Amino acid sequence: MNIDKTYIGATLGLTLPALTSLALWRFAYRGQQEFVDFVWSLASLDSASTLIAVCSLPNLALFILFVNFNKIKFARGVFLTTLLYALLLVIFKFGIQ
Repeated sequence: MNIDKTYIGATLGLTLPALTSLALWRFAYRGQQEFVDFVWSLASLDSASTLIAVCSLPNLALFILFVNFNKIKFARGVFLTTLLYALLLVIFKFGIQ
């Protein structure tokens, strides 16, 4: 199976940060609060941008890995979704209204 497709990279680029945030919640709070409450508490503390930035870091590793394996279309999909997360980060950080 050829995974060098932009849509496969974009799909993984979207899901990996979400899975990372779930893992952070699971290991940091160990069931003390629900995931939705965790996200809302971060938003109320203006820490949502930090969560987005930290959870997007695995995309960097994924991007570098697939560029080194010469899977450029896959890496392009990861890069495009990382740009979407960066736009979301700017919106949360600077409160574009």
